[in-house]
Amino acid sequence: EISVELQVAVLVGEDLGFFSHSGIDPRAVWEAVQQWRRGGRLRGASTITQQLARTLFLSSDRTVTRKVKEARLAFWLDRRLGKHRVLELYLNVVEFGAGVYGAEAAARHYYGCDARRLDGLQAAGLAAAVPSPALDTPATRSRRWEARTRIISGRMTRVQWLRDVLASVDSSRLVKSREPH
Repeated sequence: EISVELQVAVLVGEDLGFFSHSGIDPRAVWEAVQQWRRGGRLRGASTITQQLARTLFLSSDRTVTRKVKEARLAFWLDRRLGKHRVLELYLNVVEFGAGVYGAEAAARHYYGCDARRLDGLQAAGLAAAVPSPALDTPATRSRRWEARTRIISGRMTRVQWLRDVLASVDSSRLVKSREPH
């Protein structure tokens, strides 16, 4: 049981196209390669599904071989588990701080509440920790964490469509769980 606020915050912070790709976001990969070719830093362009695949099955080596394996696993996870389960698993294993893994542990550690009770600002604060959990957390309150929290919080106000998608996923899940087995 994880608040919709945290789901929205993580999606706008990590993978806004989550519900429109098949585990890999070709556009994000293309943009990352183009940025690198123009002399910019090489960024990951990993989807939530790719991050989950890496966390569950692979090392964090920064190699082309690992990225290819990660992409194949992400495609497989997306097809086999579906969006809701991938997001649920991700939120339960992602690192939100040094030794703080999963939404429930993070909510209790930083805010003293259950993950299902997180409000929008708390959720944005947790999502802001995901890219750099060793340095930028609600506990460190670094400048980078504060800036990222503001950005995520602002984005959260503009994605009613995402809340609708998440609500429809939850509704369909409720209907299935009430059906006789």
